[in-house]
Amino acid sequence: MLLQNPLSNPGVLSEKNECETVTHSNLIFVVGGGPSISTININRLRGYRCIAVNNSYTIVPWAETLWFGDLRWWWWHREELAKINMSIATCCENQRIKSDIVDQSRLTFYSRDFRRYGICTIKDRVCWNSNSGASAINLAYWMGAKTIILLGFDMHFVKGQKNYHKDHPIKDGNPFKRHIKCFPFIKSDAQALGLTIINATPGSAIIEFPICTLEEFLNEL
Repeated sequence: MLLQNPLSNPGVLSEKNECETVTHSNLIFVVGGGPSISTININRLRGYRCIAVNNSYTIVPWAETLWFGDLRWWWWHREELAKINMSIATCCENQRIKSDIVDQSRLTFYSRDFRRYGICTIKDRVCWNSNSGASAINLAYWMGAKTIILLGFDMHFVKGQKNYHKDHPIKDGNPFKRHIKCFPFIKSDAQALGLTIINATPGSAIIEFPICTLEEFLNEL
């Protein structure tokens, strides 16, 4: 059963039929970094297509692609990233990234659409959406997803924590007011493109998509 978001307005209703046409090939899980990630059995995602956003590559090492959109994050993790075998996609084209990764076939660069929020359909371009997690939804579209499941998209502090992992070296206060602005536009574009987005992050501050737990979604497949 897909649940109504407890933080949402009454207009966000449960939807029972979201999962009826889902296949393994057109289903992609976008694994974010919110605190709720630590409460789920991440191994349930093995065998499914996944995009690991930022640090989540360490908890879903089988992910099809690692995505990041903040060049600072690359600098903080570049030594570890040079060693992994995972494919890497980013909207931060930078010569140093290219020099760090010996196998260039692992790298895919996308241009940023800074002009708007949402899902960009111009070839090799993504809407940045002011954060890596939301821009990863655009990547999922380019990877052929028809159903996109969001995990770790809390978009608010949980017991004083922004992420499931140790905070990033640079403190940025409360980024969520900025991060959450894009989701009405993502919802509108997804509807126009025939995409289903489900937020498997109970308690999320995102009100635009149906809410369920990971287990509830997988049990309906």
